[in-house]
Amino acid sequence: MSKSKSKQNTKYKDYLATGGGGNYGIIYEDMLKHPVYKSLSLGAKQFYTICRIQARSKASTQCLYKHGVETGVEYDTSYFVLTSKHLEQYGYRRNHSTRYFDELIEKGFIERVENNAHRHKVNVYRFSRKWLLNSS
Repeated sequence: MSKSKSKQNTKYKDYLATGGGGNYGIIYEDMLKHPVYKSLSLGAKQFYTICRIQARSKASTQCLYKHGVETGVEYDTSYFVLTSKHLEQYGYRRNHSTRYFDELIEKGFIERVENNAHRHKVNVYRFSRKWLLNSS
Protein backbone atom coordinates (compact mmCIF):
# COMPACT_ATOMS: atom_id res chain seq x y z
CA MET A 1 0.00 0.00 0.00
CA SER A 2 1.33 3.41 -0.90
CA LYS A 3 2.16 5.90 1.81
CA SER A 4 -0.57 8.35 0.71
CA LYS A 5 -3.22 5.60 0.73
CA SER A 6 -2.16 4.62 4.24
CA LYS A 7 -2.56 8.22 5.43
CA GLN A 8 -6.01 8.47 3.82
CA ASN A 9 -7.19 5.27 5.53
CA THR A 10 -5.87 6.46 8.90
CA LYS A 11 -7.58 9.80 8.47
CA TYR A 12 -10.87 8.05 7.61
CA LYS A 13 -10.58 5.73 10.63
CA ASP A 14 -9.96 8.75 12.88
CA TYR A 15 -13.06 10.41 11.41
CA LEU A 16 -15.17 7.36 12.24
CA ALA A 17 -13.66 6.94 15.71
CA THR A 18 -14.31 10.55 16.71
CA GLY A 19 -17.78 10.76 15.21
CA GLY A 20 -16.55 13.07 12.47
CA GLY A 21 -17.11 16.31 14.30
CA GLY A 22 -19.53 19.01 13.34
CA ASN A 23 -23.28 19.00 13.61
CA TYR A 24 -25.51 15.97 13.68
CA GLY A 25 -29.21 15.20 13.64
CA ILE A 26 -30.99 12.38 15.40
CA ILE A 27 -33.53 10.22 13.61
CA TYR A 28 -34.90 7.27 15.55
CA GLU A 29 -35.42 3.77 14.21
CA ASP A 30 -39.17 3.79 14.84
CA MET A 31 -39.47 6.77 12.48
CA LEU A 32 -37.46 5.04 9.78
CA LYS A 33 -39.74 1.99 9.99
CA HIS A 34 -43.00 3.96 10.06
CA PRO A 35 -45.17 3.70 6.90
CA VAL A 36 -45.50 7.48 6.59
CA TYR A 37 -41.73 7.96 6.62
CA LYS A 38 -41.36 5.16 4.09
CA SER A 39 -43.88 6.93 1.83
CA LEU A 40 -41.65 10.02 1.57
CA SER A 41 -39.65 10.48 -1.59
CA LEU A 42 -35.96 9.73 -1.28
CA GLY A 43 -35.22 13.44 -1.72
CA ALA A 44 -37.58 14.39 1.12
CA LYS A 45 -35.97 11.82 3.43
CA GLN A 46 -32.54 13.26 2.73
CA PHE A 47 -33.86 16.80 3.11
CA TYR A 48 -35.40 15.93 6.50
CA THR A 49 -31.98 14.74 7.64
CA ILE A 50 -30.49 18.05 6.53
CA CYS A 51 -33.20 19.92 8.47
CA ARG A 52 -32.33 17.90 11.58
CA ILE A 53 -28.63 18.64 11.20
CA GLN A 54 -29.13 22.30 10.36
CA ALA A 55 -31.46 22.82 13.33
CA ARG A 56 -28.55 22.00 15.64
CA SER A 57 -26.04 24.16 13.80
CA LYS A 58 -24.64 27.32 15.29
CA ALA A 59 -25.52 29.29 12.14
CA SER A 60 -29.17 28.28 12.34
CA THR A 61 -29.56 28.91 16.07
CA GLN A 62 -27.91 32.32 15.76
CA CYS A 63 -30.15 33.25 12.83
CA LEU A 64 -33.25 32.09 14.72
CA TYR A 65 -32.17 33.95 17.86
CA LYS A 66 -31.60 37.16 15.88
CA HIS A 67 -35.00 36.79 14.21
CA GLY A 68 -36.61 36.16 17.60
CA VAL A 69 -35.08 39.34 19.04
CA GLU A 70 -36.40 41.32 16.05
CA THR A 71 -39.92 39.90 16.38
CA GLY A 72 -40.06 39.57 20.16
CA VAL A 73 -40.54 35.79 20.06
CA GLU A 74 -38.53 33.22 22.00
CA TYR A 75 -38.08 29.95 20.09
CA ASP A 76 -37.28 26.58 21.67
CA THR A 77 -35.16 23.79 20.15
CA SER A 78 -38.01 22.38 18.03
CA TYR A 79 -37.85 25.49 15.80
CA PHE A 80 -35.35 26.04 13.02
CA VAL A 81 -34.57 28.14 9.97
CA LEU A 82 -33.00 27.04 6.72
CA THR A 83 -31.91 30.03 4.68
CA SER A 84 -30.91 30.09 1.02
CA LYS A 85 -27.29 30.41 2.14
CA HIS A 86 -27.61 27.27 4.29
CA LEU A 87 -29.30 25.40 1.44
CA GLU A 88 -26.48 26.26 -0.95
CA GLN A 89 -23.94 24.84 1.49
CA TYR A 90 -25.76 21.48 1.26
CA GLY A 91 -26.01 21.65 -2.54
CA TYR A 92 -29.71 22.60 -2.80
CA ARG A 93 -31.37 25.27 -4.85
CA ARG A 94 -34.45 27.07 -3.62
CA ASN A 95 -36.87 25.34 -6.01
CA HIS A 96 -35.75 21.89 -4.84
CA SER A 97 -36.10 22.81 -1.20
CA THR A 98 -39.63 24.16 -1.69
CA ARG A 99 -40.76 20.83 -3.11
CA TYR A 100 -39.25 18.89 -0.20
CA PHE A 101 -40.48 21.34 2.44
CA ASP A 102 -44.00 21.01 1.00
CA GLU A 103 -43.82 17.21 1.10
CA LEU A 104 -42.54 17.17 4.68
CA ILE A 105 -45.25 19.63 5.75
CA GLU A 106 -47.98 17.66 3.98
CA LYS A 107 -46.89 14.39 5.64
CA GLY A 108 -46.63 16.03 9.10
CA PHE A 109 -42.87 15.99 9.74
CA ILE A 110 -42.45 19.75 9.94
CA GLU A 111 -44.71 22.81 10.21
CA ARG A 112 -44.17 26.24 8.72
CA VAL A 113 -44.65 28.54 11.72
CA GLU A 114 -43.85 31.82 9.99
CA ASN A 115 -43.93 32.44 6.25
CA ASN A 116 -41.90 35.61 5.97
CA ALA A 117 -40.78 35.41 2.33
CA HIS A 118 -42.91 38.44 1.41
CA ARG A 119 -41.07 40.43 4.10
CA HIS A 120 -37.65 39.25 2.95
CA LYS A 121 -37.04 37.60 6.32
CA VAL A 122 -36.39 33.98 7.23
CA ASN A 123 -39.17 31.41 7.30
CA VAL A 124 -39.45 29.66 10.65
CA TYR A 125 -40.20 25.93 10.83
CA ARG A 126 -40.86 23.50 13.65
CA PHE A 127 -40.46 19.75 13.83
CA SER A 128 -43.80 18.03 14.20
CA ARG A 129 -45.07 14.60 15.23
CA LYS A 130 -48.25 14.84 13.17
CA TRP A 131 -46.81 12.15 10.91
CA LEU A 132 -47.66 9.66 13.67
CA LEU A 133 -51.34 10.44 13.17
CA ASN A 134 -51.24 9.97 9.38
CA SER A 135 -52.22 6.58 8.08
CA SER A 136 -50.84 6.90 4.56
